Amino acid sequence: MHRGGVVGTGLSGDDGPSWTVPVVSDRDTHRADIARIIRTLQAQFDLDEGGQRYSCSQAMEAGMAYEIGQTCMLVSMGLTRGECASWVQAWGAVVALAVAGAIAVGQIRATRTHAATVERNKRRALIEVIGHLARLLELEIESRSSLLKAQIDEHSRRTGFSSGPPFADVYDAAKAIPIHELPDVEVVRLAFDLRRLTALAISKAQRLVAEWDTTAGVFLRARAPLSDVLMGLQELRERCTVAASHADQHAQH
Repeated sequence: MHRGGVVGTGLSGDDGPSWTVPVVSDRDTHRADIARIIRTLQAQFDLDEGGQRYSCSQAMEAGMAYEIGQTCMLVSMGLTRGECASWVQAWGAVVALAVAGAIAVGQIRATRTHAATVERNKRRALIEVIGHLARLLELEIESRSSLLKAQIDEHSRRTGFSSGPPFADVYDAAKAIPIHELPDVEVVRLAFDLRRLTALAISKAQRLVAEWDTTAGVFLRARAPLSDVLMGLQELRERCTVAASHADQHAQH
């Protein structure tokens, strides 16, 4: 049909088919299914008087639609149905592999994104914990230091300052932070500085209690012995705020 086209036979619909496909090759090589398609099209698209060109076009379109559906591409590849089906299956397998690969890559990326989000959230939470502990230590230092200047008797002042023992809760919480599991160096430094400042506050408080009744003890109480620890804690909380801001910026990107 591609080579010879569709031509009229000069017959009417009652006398026989009004069109046919010219023979341009040996009939012995014709495929039975193609001959059957031509006969079906002849019966469906008979040419009538005054509408010959339109009906031929319809027949050509129908034949082309069949040919496209029965070949691997828009033109015949010279393949049998079995060979064509094999090629279609092969290309289908290639497409299926490509789709499966794309899905796998998407899943890997989603897993990595989720893991990164979990790490960022963990980092943010640890920074917040360190900042809160630093603030709690500040408040306890301020509360105990206020007793050193309170208008109370000496026994009550000493008992109130040394009750507790001083700063033990914050120190235990700081030690519970698993430094070896922290996500990066910045958070490790924050946790380490919290431990250091807490240990320094405990050491100063113990020395003050031990020398309470001595001249050195009176001198220490007069000089606000924990003021340097308070300064260190204030700086630590500022660093925690900056680190938390960095974590939020990374999360947005």
